[in-house]
Amino acid sequence: GTPPDLGISLEVHSFDCMVMPNEVIEIGRAITGRIEEMLVERGDYVEAGQVVARLDSTVEEAAVRVARARASRKGELASSRVSMELGEKRRQRALTLFERESLSLDTREEVETEATLAALELEQARENRRIASLQLEEAVAFLERHNIRSPISGFVTERLMAAGEVVEEETMLRIAQVDPLRVEV
Repeated sequence: GTPPDLGISLEVHSFDCMVMPNEVIEIGRAITGRIEEMLVERGDYVEAGQVVARLDSTVEEAAVRVARARASRKGELASSRVSMELGEKRRQRALTLFERESLSLDTREEVETEATLAALELEQARENRRIASLQLEEAVAFLERHNIRSPISGFVTERLMAAGEVVEEETMLRIAQVDPLRVEV
């Protein structure tokens, strides 16, 4: 048998359809450097934020080590703390001796000034430690600039450079974002 007539007619038309990536981006670098390693190949899928290449970072790695050593130094702070404690004890003894009239005003003021200077040196040591921490953060940020990350998820469509080449502002990779796809009919 023939199917029953449901009153529906179907016409087929031909049309042109083009499927394209939503976005194609070119990845390059704002800083000049030698490519140490390319971590992706043409056709690889990359996630947004994934490191796709690394520039030589020998100098920046050394700067991070130096900054980390400075930030972890404790000697200056400990020394200043001990000096301040000693200055405070001397101040208390001088005040007691001055009240008993066993110490001149001039000597008492000198001891108080030394105690105040020791307290200021401790504060300066704390500030130096905070600055060293900030310098470490800065050195790590400079080092991170040598990791080239994909800003989007997608497929590598072209790899234009290889390890060992020097990149200035050239395009290194092209990545096509395929989620979502763009369809033109």
